[in-house]
Amino acid sequence: MINRPKCLICYNTGIKIYSKTINDRDLINFFFEYYGKNQLVKKFIKKLKNYKYTLLKCYNCKFIWQKYSLENKLQEELYDKLISPKKSCEKSKRSIKLFKDKFNFEFDIFNKINPKKKYKILDYGAGWGSWILSLNYTLINIFALETSKKRVKYLKMKKISVFNFNDLKKKAKFDFIRLEQVLEHIDNFDYVFKNLKKILNNNSLVYISVPNSKILFNKKYKQNLLIKGPAQPLEHLNSFTSISMNMLLKKHNFKKISSFSLLKAFCINKKFSFGFIKTVLRMIINNFNGTSILFKKNY
Repeated sequence: MINRPKCLICYNTGIKIYSKTINDRDLINFFFEYYGKNQLVKKFIKKLKNYKYTLLKCYNCKFIWQKYSLENKLQEELYDKLISPKKSCEKSKRSIKLFKDKFNFEFDIFNKINPKKKYKILDYGAGWGSWILSLNYTLINIFALETSKKRVKYLKMKKISVFNFNDLKKKAKFDFIRLEQVLEHIDNFDYVFKNLKKILNNNSLVYISVPNSKILFNKKYKQNLLIKGPAQPLEHLNSFTSISMNMLLKKHNFKKISSFSLLKAFCINKKFSFGFIKTVLRMIINNFNGTSILFKKNY
């Protein structure tokens, strides 16, 4: 197990707010309920003999994180075997049908804030490519960054150009980068944000969306944080509030896009359907006080 005793944003030592060992029946039952009660899951649990589901909180930036994360081999096994690739892919396909309009409405706004003839796009942590496959744009200038071998194979089958981290050092820069449900899974924010700065063109935009840990402060969850949600065992290593997200962006010298810019882009689009208006209002609220944020480098 990898020990992570300090806050990934401001490096303070975390205060323990919840803990369960792998010998705790509640934790084992959570794994059975979420991943299935089969031999594959039982063998995986045996490999977690030193694992503790321990949540730490930073009282400076309100960031909550799991003290222990898995080694690389166990992470690969978790994401490529324990989480059913078939079910995960089917879920991704359903999201295309459910969120296609929303994804395109959002991107229409992004495109008006930073209009360019040739827009080069990177989906950083693309998964099964549901966002890319939802867009009403040609795939020529849209790229995916993904590490899961099974997901990479699927993306290539769908004619999506896939980058790895070595490719990012050599390829051209991007005008828009999207990180949807990515930061909650990783161990090193500094590495991600340094990478972003290197591969962004001038005035380029970045969109980050992560689960909001506001739910963890509700009375209902204070005594039992063993839930599927923002601080989910094994998977969601990091849990954010609006405060912690803003501090993370400020630390790496990124600036949020203003509500005025979002409203201006809405007016330029000249689309006044209920769905479009609803999407823009949600973007403005999230950008102001949420954990789905549109931002750019602060020069």
